[in-house]
Amino acid sequence: KKTDKVILLFDLIKQSPKDGVIVECGVGRGFTLSVISKISKNKIYAFDSFEGFPENTSENDHKNISKVLRFSKWHFKLMTIDLVKQNLINNNIEPTDIENKIVFKKGWFPNSFKDFNEEVSFLHLDVDLYNSYKDCLEFFFPKLKKGGIVTFDEYYKDINNILSKKDWDWRGANIAIDEFVKKNNLELLEH
Repeated sequence: KKTDKVILLFDLIKQSPKDGVIVECGVGRGFTLSVISKISKNKIYAFDSFEGFPENTSENDHKNISKVLRFSKWHFKLMTIDLVKQNLINNNIEPTDIENKIVFKKGWFPNSFKDFNEEVSFLHLDVDLYNSYKDCLEFFFPKLKKGGIVTFDEYYKDINNILSKKDWDWRGANIAIDEFVKKNNLELLEH
C-alpha cells in the first residue's frame, strides 16, 4: 500500500504546476512528507497540531471516533516536530532540506493558517475529521494555482461499503469533501 501511495504522489506532483508551494495538512509521523520532499524541489508547508487530535469532533464524524482516537495505537499526540524531523532523516531526507525546504506550521486548524499567503500547486490532506477537512478546504482551495491538485487520504468512493466493516470510520472526511465539492460545483476525479 505504501508503494501505491508513493507512485500516486509521484504522478500527481509531476502533473501539478511547477511553481507554487506544496501544502500538507496532517503530517502524522512524516511518511508522506518524506515522499513529497524526495519528489519535489518546491517549498513545502507542513501543517499539524503536533499534539494529536482535537478534543471535539463533529456530529458528522463516527460516534466512536473520539474513543478510537484516544486509545489508538498511533499516539499522534506524542508526535512532535523534532520526532517528525528525525523520521525524515531516517527516510533519507537531508537535514539541510528539512531546514531550507520544509516549513513546519504547528497549531490547530484553522488558527495555524494565519500569515500563510502563498499560491499552492499541490495540496495533500490527511486530516481525518470533518471539521479539519472543512477548514483546510475552505482556506487552501482559493489559494490553489490553475491546474493545482488536491489529494485526500480519507475518501471512499463507496462509503457505505466500508461502514459495515468496522465499528468506526472516517465518514466525517467524506461528508466534508462531498459538501465542499457540491457547494463549489466541482468534480472529484479518481486516480
